[in-house]
Amino acid sequence: MEFQKIKQRLLFSLTNFGKPWICVVDGNYRNRGELLLRHEHGGIDLQLNKASDTLANVQFVWGRPVHLQTVVEDVPTLMSFDGTEHTIKNLGDADDPRKHADKKPF
Repeated sequence: MEFQKIKQRLLFSLTNFGKPWICVVDGNYRNRGELLLRHEHGGIDLQLNKASDTLANVQFVWGRPVHLQTVVEDVPTLMSFDGTEHTIKNLGDADDPRKHADKKPF
């Protein structure tokens, strides 16, 4: 592994106690009261099983479907949970959350 990647992982583990940064993008996603979240991807993918469990918990509180933009194996991805079913779909390049990392929604 090259030096920069090792350095980045060490620094990441020190910021936010190694927890991923997730921000709210839209509370009325698709004009249906659904919640859209974005993972501030810093080169480390989410653990998909934990992300799925977290989406289920957030959906329970939100009461409507919840969506999370992230990157999985270098592919922009949208994870969703509607209360009964988890789905994962690839996103286009325009929806890549890495391109929006410097743009905070608030």
